Amino acid sequence: MLKLMLQPKLVGDTRVMLNSFRFKHTSSEVRSQFLEFFQAHGHKLIPSSPVLPLNDPSLLFVNAGMNQFKRVLQNEIEPPAPRVVNSQRCIRVGGKHNDLSQVGLDGSHLTMFEMLGSWSFKDYWKEEACSMAWTLLTQHYRLDPKKLYVTYFGGCEKSGLPPDLEVRDTWLNIGVDPSHILPFGMKDNFWEMGSSGPCGPCTEIHYDYNDKGPDLVNAGTSENIEIWNLVFVEYNRFLNGELEKLGGRHIDTGMGLERLVAVLNNSNSSFDSDLFQPLFEAISIHSGAPKYGGNFDANAELDTAYRILADHMRMIVVCLGDQVFPDQNHKLKYVLRKAFNIANNTFKAPHGLVQELSNHVIESLGDTFPVLQTRQHIIKSILEFEEEGYKKFTDKSEKNYHQIKKEFPKEAEYIDANEATNFLEAIRLLEKEKALDKLEPGLAFKLYESHGMQEQDIAKLSQIRNIQFNQDEFTQYFERKKMESKIGTSQAKDFEEILAQSDSLPSTQDSAKYVYSRDEESGLYEFPTTQANVLRIVSDGQVVQQINEGDEAIVFLDSTCFYGEAGGQVGDKGTISVGETLFQVVNTQLVSDRLVAHMGSVKQGTLCAGDNVQAEIDPYHRVRCMQNHTGTHVLNTVLHQLLPITAQKSSLVTPDHLRFEFSVYNADTDVEFLRRVEDGVLRIIEEGCEVQRRVVDGGDALQKVDRLVTLPGEVYPEQNISLITISDQQTEPCCGTHLLNTAHLKHFVIVGAKTASTGVKMLRCLTGDAARLSRENGVRLCEEILSYQGTLEGNCEDLDKKMVDKVSQKISHWKSSISDANFPTILHHELSQVLETYRQKIVFSQRADLKKEVSAQFQAAMDEQQSRPYLMVIINVDKGKIDLNKLCKMASKPALILAIDKGSVKAKAMMSKEMVTDDFNAETWLQPIVDHFKGTAKAPKGQDKRVNCILGATKVTKDNLDDLESVFERADAMASEYFK
Repeated sequence: MLKLMLQPKLVGDTRVMLNSFRFKHTSSEVRSQFLEFFQAHGHKLIPSSPVLPLNDPSLLFVNAGMNQFKRVLQNEIEPPAPRVVNSQRCIRVGGKHNDLSQVGLDGSHLTMFEMLGSWSFKDYWKEEACSMAWTLLTQHYRLDPKKLYVTYFGGCEKSGLPPDLEVRDTWLNIGVDPSHILPFGMKDNFWEMGSSGPCGPCTEIHYDYNDKGPDLVNAGTSENIEIWNLVFVEYNRFLNGELEKLGGRHIDTGMGLERLVAVLNNSNSSFDSDLFQPLFEAISIHSGAPKYGGNFDANAELDTAYRILADHMRMIVVCLGDQVFPDQNHKLKYVLRKAFNIANNTFKAPHGLVQELSNHVIESLGDTFPVLQTRQHIIKSILEFEEEGYKKFTDKSEKNYHQIKKEFPKEAEYIDANEATNFLEAIRLLEKEKALDKLEPGLAFKLYESHGMQEQDIAKLSQIRNIQFNQDEFTQYFERKKMESKIGTSQAKDFEEILAQSDSLPSTQDSAKYVYSRDEESGLYEFPTTQANVLRIVSDGQVVQQINEGDEAIVFLDSTCFYGEAGGQVGDKGTISVGETLFQVVNTQLVSDRLVAHMGSVKQGTLCAGDNVQAEIDPYHRVRCMQNHTGTHVLNTVLHQLLPITAQKSSLVTPDHLRFEFSVYNADTDVEFLRRVEDGVLRIIEEGCEVQRRVVDGGDALQKVDRLVTLPGEVYPEQNISLITISDQQTEPCCGTHLLNTAHLKHFVIVGAKTASTGVKMLRCLTGDAARLSRENGVRLCEEILSYQGTLEGNCEDLDKKMVDKVSQKISHWKSSISDANFPTILHHELSQVLETYRQKIVFSQRADLKKEVSAQFQAAMDEQQSRPYLMVIINVDKGKIDLNKLCKMASKPALILAIDKGSVKAKAMMSKEMVTDDFNAETWLQPIVDHFKGTAKAPKGQDKRVNCILGATKVTKDNLDDLESVFERADAMASEYFK
């Protein structure tokens, strides 16, 4: 099938004929042929999953087509169909499959690629799989069979696995030349999902570009490459290494689209295709750089930069389209900054190249992955935001990188400029702590907490410094620190004991935490008590059989109605009682996601292991948490309605308040925005929307939920996933406790808004009676403040000093009141403006009073010294700025003026140039005062201090002031002698 790419495309504002490259096979044709071929053979077309794995903590990104079918291969869920085909967008930038460092150096490594895949779930087996693969390659794609080699599993004595003669014979029966059928071992032809799980032999199809023969198969050369892998999943491997046959057999095949297109166009570079060439053309036009030449030599820096930038742009756009945000994924952040760096420093491109390239990626992949088209505006907004942030980041990074090269030249060789900011402070800390042999967990935690270094950064730093770093020890220390932050250090020993023995305890049955109702008549929530047995008591770091009055302990029950801290919501408080014994629960924590730990102390009596007890929560504490948790969900709903792009970063739900952090890109979050947020939440409260909880099983069930909002990268349980839906708006996975209706929130108010970090905002809010009291306090204070408007509306010069002092004191009090942590934020902003207006009026009035006072003192001195040829005066004021220069000029004769205001003094001496002599001038006249106050005499800028000399504002003491009269008399005597 032939097709010439002659259609014009828009690049920026310039129409460019992208006909400088022609391909016999386009990516869209190759992809369509693959999908249509397998559909014609009874396969169901399944859409690509997003590149951010849903509920799979083992993966940073989806890196293979089989990822979305892992649970099918593990026989945990039913397949979507017996036969399946798709094209899966994949990203490989970490772990076992990490192509990031190799991108651009050869023609095969890519960070983002499409995996063409076909699957059989307990349906057909090896003969049909191999036959379809061979037919597609040789008859539809018309590849020369003489250039194709197939490999099969040659067996492994150590694992007790025989050679896969079935697949060898299948290839022979298809007609493959026997010399083109080659056996290989476990490394090349036995596929495993991980250290345990489904696995099996595989057969690979390789393409020989230059007819070099079988010796180059699996030799790691670009002249003979693997193009298709067919995996026969028939075993399950246990953690101890043993294998057993699976209950059902599956086939999983994968072929990289980019590599296949290159082969079909007789190229061994994936970059020689219509997937990349338009990007190269756009880079050249937008930057003015020489065109891409396809050179892979070691010194081909420009062509390498072309390949890296084009590859990274495909990954970036696909990630952003799948709502992987840079601030939540360090790999994406790194790749994005690298793209900006290449665009700016290698291609010297003007602002906007990265955004422009995103258009070409979307044009190339949008028909296959429509999500890129529907979210194009989101992608461009984030890129624009990130480019602005990159400019600020690089300024700081480059400065720190130069500092690293100066202070630590050896380490600088291994550190990227983008990492410099964190690494500089980290290395300085290691030097200070003299960490020469081992990086202790405590110091590693300090690097994480204080210097923002992630675990992989800490590991890299330890390698650079050649010091030992135990990641397992760090993880344990990290978890312990997290636990201490929740429970305090006093019971940390108890928790260490609990964690050590947690496997011996059965899971706590805590479904009763969701059992409650509301009495419609009283409006109060009712929480039933739970009868339970005490399974274990831990006190003072040991398992004990009983605890007595005053003892602190952690108690485990077989069942409970207490909510253990999780999902941002703090744990319950309450009591555990039996007879006269009362154990006060002050904190409830969740251990290993399955044990509920009741923490507290015995208030009276004795509690024993085995006791049958009654567990009762504090209803006020629980209801306030429920109000704030439901308020969090309503708030998140409104934010998603108002912001084009946002994602939850973190949340905290306590009985006192809720705190919510969320990402913001290129959107104003000013007071008007906060007002719209409040109005939106209050509207949902007023509507009285039902709050529904339902439970679903498995991560796959989440994919079928409409309007689902998840926390990016969050891992949810495989079973019993609790979903909270407010009315018919958005649904969120949440294990917290909630109100039954939004009307029960009653009130809502924002009491804090700030920028938590770049692109992240934080809101602190109140609900229920706390919100009502906050608003009532705000209204009362607002009325009080506004009651002074009439007083301050007129001419402030007419205000008497007592009123000015009274209002000034009031303003200080009001400012303190509106700065209270629970004062409404919007009202705080509005009243701050009112108070600033009041302050300015008061300042104006005070200045007018000061002017009158200074004028009166100065005029009195002028009148008194009218007959003298010079003027000397001391002016005393409570506080205020006195213009000594203006006063000296008003004197119309030589003058020395000293001004004293609370705690400071300044002075000026001034005379005409004609009066200056070597023996007497402005400087010598002022010198006694300068010496007395231990100051410095100087002239105003550009003037002669013999004519105009000043003593700048200088602190004074009581002793200075007591002796001032005699010092002033000496200066007066000097002037009197000179001006005879």
